[in-house]
Amino acid sequence: MTIFLTVIGLLVLIALGTIIGISFSFAYFVTHPSCDTLDANREKLIRLDESLWDFYLNVPKEDWNISSYDGYLLHGNLLTQKTPSTSYVIITHGYTSTRYSCIRYARIFYQMGYNVYMYDLRGHGANAASPCYMGLKEHRDILSITDALYERFGKSITIGLHGESLGCASTLLALGQRQDYQFAVADCGFSNLLQLMRYQSKYRFHMPAFLANTASLASILQNGFAFANVRPMDAMAGNRVPILFITGEADDFIPVSMTKDLYQADSCSTKELHLFPGAVHAKSYASDPKGYAHYLQAFLQEALS
Repeated sequence: MTIFLTVIGLLVLIALGTIIGISFSFAYFVTHPSCDTLDANREKLIRLDESLWDFYLNVPKEDWNISSYDGYLLHGNLLTQKTPSTSYVIITHGYTSTRYSCIRYARIFYQMGYNVYMYDLRGHGANAASPCYMGLKEHRDILSITDALYERFGKSITIGLHGESLGCASTLLALGQRQDYQFAVADCGFSNLLQLMRYQSKYRFHMPAFLANTASLASILQNGFAFANVRPMDAMAGNRVPILFITGEADDFIPVSMTKDLYQADSCSTKELHLFPGAVHAKSYASDPKGYAHYLQAFLQEALS
């Protein structure tokens, strides 16, 4: 009996050790992703549409790096209209990408008369190494950029938001903190980080879903936050900013149901949802550039009328 209990005890310890090890690895993997370089992202953009890079090269712009609320320096570019405009949009890219992926959306907004600020997320692009906080700090960076725009150009300007994937989640979290935005475009974001990690654990990594919960706890020790605390869905209650929700019908990285849930939870009466047939994660624009521009332009015309 003593040997039997000893063996059981050892097996339990091994199982617990394995769970703990996997949980910390999972948490680290999520918050320390392998990201594109600016050069690699530029090449992807050129392969998508070389005219996008030509647009970026020829448009009036300046490097403008903004110090965020905690002193972290965000590297970015401000694209300015040749004829002065008081309309601005902040574009936030997705997980593992860089500001150069924002150029496809920047051209649409620029052609509509907007000045565009696009920047690298924490730990991405030209920024200093940093854990990815999955929207918890990133949404506060958007608030800091908003303050910097108001401070430099005055309170009479209008500011809109566009976010893709992690940038979308960060954008929605920002709306939960302030409502002085003209509009927001929410492209393929998640509604609840823990739910997303449970989905990823099961369908992408082929592990038990509960490991996302233990990884959430591990993230508290590693990064100071739990996955369970990142809930863009909560920001939709009481929202008054018009939002255009977009995702690809074939998105299996962030379930399409999450965008639908965000749309349903949004309390603003001015909102739209567009699904792009056949498009996978963050590829709605690539699947139909003209359609994307049309939906965006039509929504802004209605929202701002």
